[in-house]
Amino acid sequence: MSNSAFSYNPTNRWHITKKNIITGLLLVCFLAIAFWCHGRPDNELGFLGFMPLVVLALLSLIGVDIVLAVISLIIIAMIMTSTTLPEMGTMLAKSTGSFIATVGLIIMLGAGVGEVIWSNGAGPIYAAKIHALQRLGDSARQYDSLRRSFSAVGVSA
Repeated sequence: MSNSAFSYNPTNRWHITKKNIITGLLLVCFLAIAFWCHGRPDNELGFLGFMPLVVLALLSLIGVDIVLAVISLIIIAMIMTSTTLPEMGTMLAKSTGSFIATVGLIIMLGAGVGEVIWSNGAGPIYAAKIHALQRLGDSARQYDSLRRSFSAVGVSA
């Protein structure tokens, strides 16, 4: 690690844009509404129960990274429902009781892995390797399971 990573650079300052201001104001408003909803009975909330979904939709439309939007959605939902982190884990474990929910979770995790692969620049290399494996054809039986494995991971990514 070089020492230049720790040195002060006055030209490297934060750039406050309209997008950052709007995102910050929206998050503050949503957090204020979530704290207002905290501890209230369900029959008083009405359409405010859809607020976590609205948070995810608005933050995604603004262009916030989807991981940060989902984290804010989870935090706001936990505040609204007075749920602790261990209780949230128990709910997740119970919700994957059906086969369809488990398949959906696996697909979402695969999409997360695919996003990481593409964001760090390994996506085109990975796609080229899968394409090269698929060009081997049916004549190469020794590569068949390897080709299927990489293709399955590539489809989920």
